[in-house]
Amino acid sequence: MVWWVITRPIVWFIVRPIQFIFGNRETPTAKQAAPAPEPFTATMPSIAEPNSTTSLTVKVDQLAKIKALLDNGTISQGEFDRMKSEVLAS
Repeated sequence: MVWWVITRPIVWFIVRPIQFIFGNRETPTAKQAAPAPEPFTATMPSIAEPNSTTSLTVKVDQLAKIKALLDNGTISQGEFDRMKSEVLAS
């Protein structure tokens, strides 16, 4: 073990400059950071489908979701009425 304590600095002074000069041969583009992900946009999609052939079960599901939002206090009564009319009009 004593021999390693003595030879380690010698090996380090020989190997380290070689690693520095010939070590990493990456292209500059590989060193660049990955592109940042697109920022999150907090937009609520329309609950009412624009398709006029929306089935009855889809409309019932949408109305149930809107009612749950009203019950949770997430939307007001006016917003509920507007969304309900959009769902029923589709």
